[in-house]
Amino acid sequence: MITFEIGGNQFTMNFVDIGNAGNADDTTGRPNPAGAVGYAYGLGKYEVSEDMITKYNRNYGTANSLVITKHTRGVAKPATSVSWNEAARFTNWLNTSTGGSAAYKFTTSGVNDNIALWGSGDAGYDASNPYRNSLATYVLPSMDEWYKAAYYNPTTSTYFDFPNGSNTAPTAVSSGTADGTASASNPPDKALQTSRRLAVSVRTALSGSVAMRLSGKRHHSP
Repeated sequence: MITFEIGGNQFTMNFVDIGNAGNADDTTGRPNPAGAVGYAYGLGKYEVSEDMITKYNRNYGTANSLVITKHTRGVAKPATSVSWNEAARFTNWLNTSTGGSAAYKFTTSGVNDNIALWGSGDAGYDASNPYRNSLATYVLPSMDEWYKAAYYNPTTSTYFDFPNGSNTAPTAVSSGTADGTASASNPPDKALQTSRRLAVSVRTALSGSVAMRLSGKRHHSP
């Protein structure tokens, strides 16, 4: 559990360790191949909530004209309608507010402006991935990081069909968070790409990720 604080407003994030570094790709689904990650990392146990974004906006976002736009459905609801660039701004704040280095390079001031690439003269520059700063603790995870966290079975070194640690679809329920269930308002057979929610993950003790959470059935290739 990690605590972040903005002008006296606190929130915490919980992370789940994703081990088995160097696992093989899944070659039976879509996208294909996917899921190979060569290092240990962690994924946020819960999505970033509206309350977390509100607390960011109330202090840092407002003071720096970097207010993030989101839906308003309830303080404990996952933050939705957040753009990639806004998520990158939030990610940078997670790093800098805890004394770390920003993950993404912005050279303009708009909250939804595009990032620039890190260059060889920048501390933390990584030629293999100039989009992320290698010194950052929190970053937006790659597709492979997400796919592995959602579907990989470390016991058998294979991939589940559903992101609930099973090849059986979750049971549809009207509400609740019980294991093996999914809210009827977000049924488990939706396409993988259709449910996107802001979430956070940590890759190691010194690096990590923020991303859009995906849910749904893993698609098999024809």
